[in-house]
Amino acid sequence: MVLGVDSSSTQAAPAPPPADIRLEQGSQPAAPWPRFWARLIDLWLLGLILAAIIGVGTFLYSPALLLVATDPKIIGFALLPLVGVVVALLMTAIGTTPGKAILGIRVKPVVTGSRLIFFLIRE
Repeated sequence: MVLGVDSSSTQAAPAPPPADIRLEQGSQPAAPWPRFWARLIDLWLLGLILAAIIGVGTFLYSPALLLVATDPKIIGFALLPLVGVVVALLMTAIGTTPGKAILGIRVKPVVTGSRLIFFLIRE
């Protein structure tokens, strides 16, 4: 108490979150570790699939390029943006990714415009 004023009575109650950010009844936000593992599963699985598609396509259409572009570091860095685009397309089309589906994580986007733009920015 300072100067006879009770400090607990002067503090306002915390404001509730905006309506568009509130969780559904009974739902909880995903913990960080399941989200991390879901992202890692997505990167590994989608990266492997994209690398196989690009490798087969390069082998069929330009075998000389396949011999030049076999450095794993270059391939890994080149695949990251492609995986991000594929994840954004999956989230827009079906609302989940393989990693999120495996771990049971649901994402409810707070979108006022295009869902694709939202997920591309998010990824």
